[in-house]
Amino acid sequence: MARDGIFPFSKYLCWIFKTTKIPLASVVFVFIIDSLLLLLQFVSTTAFNAIIAIAALGFQISYLMPILFRCTTARHTFHLGEFNLGKFSIPNAIISCVWLFMTSIFKFFPVDYPVTKTNMNYTIVIISGVALIALFYWIVSAGRWFVGPKRVDIDPVSSATSEYNTAEDSKTTPVPEVLVMTVSSV
Repeated sequence: MARDGIFPFSKYLCWIFKTTKIPLASVVFVFIIDSLLLLLQFVSTTAFNAIIAIAALGFQISYLMPILFRCTTARHTFHLGEFNLGKFSIPNAIISCVWLFMTSIFKFFPVDYPVTKTNMNYTIVIISGVALIALFYWIVSAGRWFVGPKRVDIDPVSSATSEYNTAEDSKTTPVPEVLVMTVSSV
């Protein structure tokens, strides 16, 4: 997202270290933020538990979205890989979506009862706050100039194109046929 210029100070965070071709400023920034979050457990275990719940919730949602889109909108256009579950793919995806959705809701619940200010799960407060800040930033600034992600098929260091094709390219790479392996009984 720093590469796309959506964050404040993105021009500093997307700097590429030419020797290793990595965004060194972003790596150092994430290291500092992660270190501060780890030190948070010495100050408040409640706040640290909320951060852990938010991270777990983010993982849950990042798993849920592709599975949900695979079994709904991309059901007939998704190219199967070498390993797939065949006729069990869609039922397995539905069960996975229900499981991920239900367990994501539980991430907002307090761990202990009765709920006090020291054992309250503040995940909903933090997520709502971040969502409001992002919405405010979108309305005030980013909504006027942000048009979407930048192309990833151009190397920012050497300006050489990579082997990846985008939808904008004129030629397309054919999808390899799925190898079907049959197992015979011995």
